[in-house]
Amino acid sequence: MAEITRDINYTTENELVIGVDAKTSNVLPTTATAYKRGDVVVVDGATNVATHPETATGYHAIVAQDVSAEQATSHAASGIEIPVYVGGEFNAFECSVNGTKLDKAGRLLARAYATNAGLSLTLKLPAGIEDK
Repeated sequence: MAEITRDINYTTENELVIGVDAKTSNVLPTTATAYKRGDVVVVDGATNVATHPETATGYHAIVAQDVSAEQATSHAASGIEIPVYVGGEFNAFECSVNGTKLDKAGRLLARAYATNAGLSLTLKLPAGIEDK
């Protein structure tokens, strides 16, 4: 009997999610505010509205998909929420604040914040990658 083997490689453009148990929720966007996949956001406990923090601390969630400022305005006016990650393991190199990828200091800050705040979000450095 002949044996058939096949090598399969899996790659993605944006390897933001690196764990298998990512948990999502939905939040209302802020009017006229663009969101990028990987942005850390603060979620207001009273209104469920997501805003960008000034630094990589104080966040509660990570944006799951790109949303333009125009889309955010339309969604906010209609009460349509956008998806965010609230739990799981994420690639720290793919996280950002207001569309700007975190630098080394920002990655350290964001990772320490998640640990110290007891978030269900874990920002990790992919195995074998040195943080420079």
